[in-house]
Amino acid sequence: MINSKITKDALLSVGRQIAAGLEQDGLKWIKPFASQSLANCPKNAITGYEYSGVNFWNLSFIQVQNKFDFPLYASKNAWAKVGATVKPDQVKNGFPIFYWWQNKVKYKKPENEEQDSYSRWFLKITWAYNPDQLDLSNSTWTYPKVEDTPVNKVKDNMAVFNFVDNQQGLELKHSDQPRCYYAPELDYIHMTNKINFKSKKSCASFEYYSTLLHELIHWTGHKKRTGRFEKNLKFFKDHKRKEYALEELIAEIGANLLCIQFDMQKKVNKNSLAYLKSWISALKNDDVFIYKALSQSAGAIDFLKKNLKENKAKKSA
Repeated sequence: MINSKITKDALLSVGRQIAAGLEQDGLKWIKPFASQSLANCPKNAITGYEYSGVNFWNLSFIQVQNKFDFPLYASKNAWAKVGATVKPDQVKNGFPIFYWWQNKVKYKKPENEEQDSYSRWFLKITWAYNPDQLDLSNSTWTYPKVEDTPVNKVKDNMAVFNFVDNQQGLELKHSDQPRCYYAPELDYIHMTNKINFKSKKSCASFEYYSTLLHELIHWTGHKKRTGRFEKNLKFFKDHKRKEYALEELIAEIGANLLCIQFDMQKKVNKNSLAYLKSWISALKNDDVFIYKALSQSAGAIDFLKKNLKENKAKKSA
């Protein structure tokens, strides 16, 4: 639940920045922006925790806009524990970090009920500061060393193939049928044969793999995995078109981020282009749509990384 105007306004600010990128360059804007951000993922400056979902996008925008050298952030109290203080002129310039908070809500219980309260989750924000906003003269904290090693080192199709092939429970079918899709009721991905993806370099083209990653993100929404389909269908029960548009945006954001990590150029899905205008409108005006699109795309990627067979083998060893 998002019941704070401050939280809603902060979310809408993130959404409007994404909408501006979509209006100007379409989905192509995600690659240069996220490539820069993924090369140095936003982190908690004290714990090293990597921010994801809405916070990944928001804190990446903040770094770009403010030209910070490092996307590192921590609360005023956390900085104080390492002897750092916020500069007086920066105290009011903290940046929002989103998190969920659980509250118990009391109500007048009926006679046949034992409990008189229930738990509700609220999306809240805390304020954080970048090291460039601090006085570090008496602090034990120091700036990290600059590493010149690129994150996106994988340049071959086999890495993507292995990532897909090692997904536990995935059924992947191929035929000459000129369609690529995920069938949720039968729970399988269908891809047209690689040879049908025309490419000057090879039949096993980047276009094939980028399309496959889009369908793989859809695959994560099944009730056996993240349960995203059921949750969103229930939430958008009176807005079927909006629910479908949201799912396409989740798949495109997720596939784009995966393509960037594999150093690939994402082929834009035709359905995505068709829904681009509705995304822009929703991102500008709907805080719930923004949160779901960014957090659920991050959740899909997180599921895929944890669902690799090699990870399961390590746990059972």
